Order: sequence, then C-alpha cells, then structure tokens
Amino acid sequence: MKTRSVVAIHVVLAGAAFPAAAWAAEKTAIVVELAGLPPSVVAADAAQRAGRAFDRASHERSVFGTQRVFLNALRRAGVEYTLTQTPLPVAGGVVHRPNQFAHLINAIGIEVPSDAVEQIRAMPGVKHVTIDRPVQLHLDRSVEYVRANNGPGNKTIFTQAGSGPKRFDGSGQVIAILDTGIEHTHPAFDTRFDDANFLSRTGDARPVRLAGQPYLEGVHHPKVVYALPLTATTNEDDVGHGTHGASDSAGVKVQGPGLDRIPGNADDQIIEGVAPGALLMNYKICETVFTCVGTVNIVTALEDAVNPVDPLGFPKPMASVINMSFGSDVGDADSADAVAANNAALAGAVAVASAGNSGPNENTLGEPAAGRRVIAVAATNDPGAVDNELDVLTASPLRYTVGGMSTGAQNDTGRAVASQDRFMLALIMSGAPDVPYAGPALCLCGSRRHARPGARRGERADCPRFPRQYGRCRRNRHGALRP
Repeated sequence: MKTRSVVAIHVVLAGAAFPAAAWAAEKTAIVVELAGLPPSVVAADAAQRAGRAFDRASHERSVFGTQRVFLNALRRAGVEYTLTQTPLPVAGGVVHRPNQFAHLINAIGIEVPSDAVEQIRAMPGVKHVTIDRPVQLHLDRSVEYVRANNGPGNKTIFTQAGSGPKRFDGSGQVIAILDTGIEHTHPAFDTRFDDANFLSRTGDARPVRLAGQPYLEGVHHPKVVYALPLTATTNEDDVGHGTHGASDSAGVKVQGPGLDRIPGNADDQIIEGVAPGALLMNYKICETVFTCVGTVNIVTALEDAVNPVDPLGFPKPMASVINMSFGSDVGDADSADAVAANNAALAGAVAVASAGNSGPNENTLGEPAAGRRVIAVAATNDPGAVDNELDVLTASPLRYTVGGMSTGAQNDTGRAVASQDRFMLALIMSGAPDVPYAGPALCLCGSRRHARPGARRGERADCPRFPRQYGRCRRNRHGALRP
C-alpha cells in the first residue's frame, strides 16, 4: 500500500495558478530526476573540493526553481499531472510535504497518464524517470561471522598501527533503520544497565522522540532517539523485521531463548549487535512483510536521515549509517532511490542495502542496492553451512542441530577458519560502475559474460564491460583474473 497522497489542488507555478485537471486515463506515479543543477549534497562536495564557500539554502532554492520550470514545460507539452506529497506524522499532527527533493537528488514525484511516461523520458532536461513502486522486505550468527567481536560484551579485537587492542563498539555513530519499525521497549535497546548487569535489561519504556518535537534528556528513549513513520499506521513494529535488523545492528548484550523459543531454558543464548554503542533512528517504511511504501517515501526517509533538522526544524541526529533491508526485483543504478542512497555517502553516511532474494543468477541485484556507493549485502543459506569460495568459516553439519534448523546465535568458538580467509578476493560483479578507479582490483573477465567473445578461462582477455579500470586481465592462482 502506498502512503503517498495526491495533491488535487491548484499548483502554483511561476506566479500563476493552473488547475490540476482530472483525467479518465490510467495514471502512473513516477519520480522524475532532472539534469542541470546537481542536488545540494553533490554541489557541496564539489565546492569543498574546490575550496569554495557553499550556501545550501540558496542552492536548493535554485534547484526548486528548475523544477518549477520543468513543470511549466510539462503543462505546455499538454501533459496533465498532479504533484504528489507524503504525509509525515509528527508530534501533534501530520505535515503534508510535496515530493520535491533537492538535497540527495534533484527530483520530483508526480502522477501522470500512463501513456505520457515515455514522452516525459524524452523531454529536454529529464535525466531519468523511475516508476514509483512499493519496495519488498528481505530477511544470528552474523556478528561472529563478520568478526565484529569475540563474543557478547567483547569489542576488543581490532588494533591500530600495531598498538594494543582498542574497543570499537559504534559509540558516536547513528544508524538509521528503514524497515518495519523498531519496538523500542525490547531488552536489546535497554541501556539503563551496563554489560555486567545485562540480565537486568528487561526493556526501557520511555517514549521515542518523534519528528516535530525536541529531544528531552531523561524523558525520551536514550537508545532509539528519533522516529519518523512513513506508513499509514504508526505502530512501532507490526512484524518484528525492523526490530530484528536494529538489534543486529546496535543491540546491547542480552540473553534470549534458543531454538525452543522458551526463555530461561538451557539453550538460551547471549547475543549482542555489531555496534551496541551506536544510537538508532526509526524510519517505518513497511507495515507488514507485504505492505511497504514506494520510491518517493524511501527518498523522503533518506533525505531526512542525513538532515540535521526534522521536518519542523527541530535539531536531530544525522545518520552515519543507513540500513535498508529491502529492495526490488529490478536493479537500476539510476533509479531515484538508488541515486539518493548513493549520494547519501557524500553527506557522510554509509548506505547499506539488501542485495535481494532473487539470486543466484546474474542481474538479480535489486535497488537501492544497485547504487554505486551503496554497500549491497548478499548471503547464502547460513555462514559456514556449506563450502563457499568466499566463506571465512569452514563448513560444518553442526550448524544444523534440531530437526535441520539453524543454531541461530550460537557462537563459533573453536571453529576453524577456512583457508580462503587468508586471501579474500575483491570480486567486481556485473552491477559495478565503470568509473575511474585508483586502487588495485580483480575482475571477472574470465567469465564469458565480461570477456571478449571466444576468450578462454586462464588466458589474457579484454574486459569490455569495464574498459577504464580493468583493461586486459590474466588468471591468477586464486581463481580470479588480475590486471
């Protein structure tokens, strides 16, 4: 279900009012990215590199001006449209914000006759048109698997410049969770007790600060520090998907039930998120596993996540990490949500998105994971369960114990490290951008998809897919092809 509402009012353009006429034709919601002026985060990055001053407010006014020019041109071309808007639940009411974006992407959300979409794509000044479709959710052993710690409560495995171990637990970082919501009273978000007293963590019931109100120390939740729901309902988490992702990301040390799902039994597990010191921001973009918002709402959430103020101007945290466990069946790196997530990196945020559940064939990476600066996360069944060239744990049937079920958060103490862990391959897959690349890389031009026709594995081969950075490649002993 889309939560976007249509603005069926007069649209004011260039000082004149034009009625948004109704039409009987089938309509399609789209996001139109415009060429010309870049979004403010891109312009700010360019100004900083050139040593120039930059005025974000002034630049964004200019961007909105170009959008008005485009809408005027659209009307002159005979294309009727309605400018869409997103209702933002804030403290004390709802703010209806027009879907016009200028920070992460220069784009507008409109609804037009379906037969006009191709005409709009061909119009001067149009960079890309994205059909506004709902996203899909994608679904612990990952903390141990990625070597984020040596067990719950222990974040001292990293060293710097040969010095002694130092604790890295995510303190000072803010993670925006775009998902089904976060149940903030879950014990994994209870920071009232330290790790020595983790069994006392039963859940902190203090309310989460909503958009549209200031944060009050001691009154609002100190772990889940901000919430902006973008769905029709504002329940915190209807299905648990978002709470799961938030606890994986930044949950504190807690004890939970094992495979029997009954707390207090012998199979209980002690678990902890990757970055338990990080704060969380809750962007609810799905109500159920099957009911999620569309592209414009995702862009709205992304822009808010990296903004220092909320929709009503109250100061808020800025995300340093954006977690998106959702995607689509089509991976378009130029789609509006992929571009916005990509440009969030220029605002200082690491955008991480699910690669999707459509594999294992090629061209199955979804969006926004297809964004060029977005980290796309994929998986097999279970880390270490089967042989895998890139797995850092050896395979073991003990991964599955009760009726073939996964052992969940069971740690990997004593597990052997696979030989591949001594040499991890940086594989460049089919969704990689062809952009200038300064560092060393491996490439897959030995797979016939990327090599010149007739190339045989093991020989030097041209890589037409990536001509700038990969050139000619040869096979190395690790099974990939190196420039």
